[in-house]
Amino acid sequence: MARSFLLLGVLTLFGSGTYAAERPENILLVLGDDVDVDWLPWSAPINTHTPTLKRLAGIGTRFDNVWGSNRCAPSLASILTGRRPHEHGQTTNDASFVDLSTSFGHRLSARGYRSMVAGKWWWDDPIHHGFQDRFDWQQPWSQLARPEQGPVFAFLADVAASGQPFFLWWAPKLPHEPHDAGSGFLSLFPPESIPIPDFVPQQGRANWRHRQRQYLASQARFDFELRRLGREIRRLGLDENLRVIFCVDNGWTVELPSKGSWFERGIRCPVVVAGKAWPKGGVDERLLLLEDLHTLITQETLPERSTLARIVYAGSTLGDLASDAMAVVSRDSPGRKLAWFPNDVLAADSARWRVSHGPYSPFPERMAGRLDLHDLLDDPLEQSPIPGSPDDPLYSLIAELWQQATGG
Repeated sequence: MARSFLLLGVLTLFGSGTYAAERPENILLVLGDDVDVDWLPWSAPINTHTPTLKRLAGIGTRFDNVWGSNRCAPSLASILTGRRPHEHGQTTNDASFVDLSTSFGHRLSARGYRSMVAGKWWWDDPIHHGFQDRFDWQQPWSQLARPEQGPVFAFLADVAASGQPFFLWWAPKLPHEPHDAGSGFLSLFPPESIPIPDFVPQQGRANWRHRQRQYLASQARFDFELRRLGREIRRLGLDENLRVIFCVDNGWTVELPSKGSWFERGIRCPVVVAGKAWPKGGVDERLLLLEDLHTLITQETLPERSTLARIVYAGSTLGDLASDAMAVVSRDSPGRKLAWFPNDVLAADSARWRVSHGPYSPFPERMAGRLDLHDLLDDPLEQSPIPGSPDDPLYSLIAELWQQATGG
């Protein structure tokens, strides 16, 4: 593979294979903004022209069973604090109160890291939360990787000269709309090369292909800018002891319900981790939440989670949930359970089965307040819920499951 196609910021994973084990790892957190998870390089039906992400997955470990919120601010707050939205208070993109007191920036600073926030950030000055540098952190986040990266490169040059370990929060507003990557990236995707899924109605197929092409061009632009960053990290010699974490803040699609919805493509947030402790080319099936990345950043580990692995909160408190929770026994193996909670809240401990409840959705059509059980293996588009009702034995385990799953 051509050298330009490699994530050069993780040189030791495909170079000498040696590490400076006596020093803390440098940490690069790469945040993809509004990502169509079905069109990432390891899952798309065509070449997505994202060689950096593809190579990262090849030299790291991929986590596909990761869930966050259906909006970016709650997901980013969970990564930053290690808490769920009902705990830190950022339940939507415009929450009035957020508790960021457990920001990992403070812990990294105490360990001697120099840290920078570059790009999407929803709150007050990052310096108040343990970071020393920042760039393009205020809305509308229109500079980082569009194509400005000069301040990020200057930060990296400073830490290279000082010898400090670094943490970089790299969050360009990409591939987020507007999908305006330009003609050069669009030319990578001739319209006829993009297959149209069967679920797209005939009258909407041309529009779907047009919009998907624009999205893919923006995703390719994201990958190109990430490659530029990796080259600079290598040029400065900062790659010998580097951990790279790629994650998605929330899902996005052209046609299926995703961002802002409780459906799978709104809350599934794949993660890739590359570094000395992570197997190359592996796929880890454990069930994770985005807030688990806080532990990965501060403690270099991830939890083994057996319950409540998938959850999205939209304005409910823990007390509200505990009193009204309903539950269903998962049908894929004895003893595995799914839990459903009202007010757009869902939780599950199975990568196959899920329960959903929420407002009206036009496609696939759902009435407000409807409770659905889905088998994602047989029905990946969540169009054919399994029949059931609150009177069915499947929906009978209420407070007991909540007690078992959370310890009360």
